[in-house]
Amino acid sequence: MFHVSLLKPSKDDPPAAPPPLPNIHHGHVTPKPERVLKASLCHGVRQVLVQWVGQDPAQASWEDLGDFKQWYPEWQLAEALPVERGSDVMWGRVYTRRTKDKGKSPTA
Repeated sequence: MFHVSLLKPSKDDPPAAPPPLPNIHHGHVTPKPERVLKASLCHGVRQVLVQWVGQDPAQASWEDLGDFKQWYPEWQLAEALPVERGSDVMWGRVYTRRTKDKGKSPTA
């Protein structure tokens, strides 16, 4: 809130048309994806790094692949998106439980 005495007349020309409003769905702004930069596997969930239209590339965000396909079905993502190896600790490994006592047999 501010007092009316703080207002000053504008010296610029008014814009010819108002700027376009963003897409809004159920009261929330829905950005449009510009491009998918890369894919990753995080805790068993495939994610994609999405750069949004009109935003700085530094503001790209990771989105779950399933959610992204649901929200933007018109985007034809290649099913074989390159997944960065090493981003998930268990990539390609089969988990086997180790016994606490190495010298004892499990039946003893």
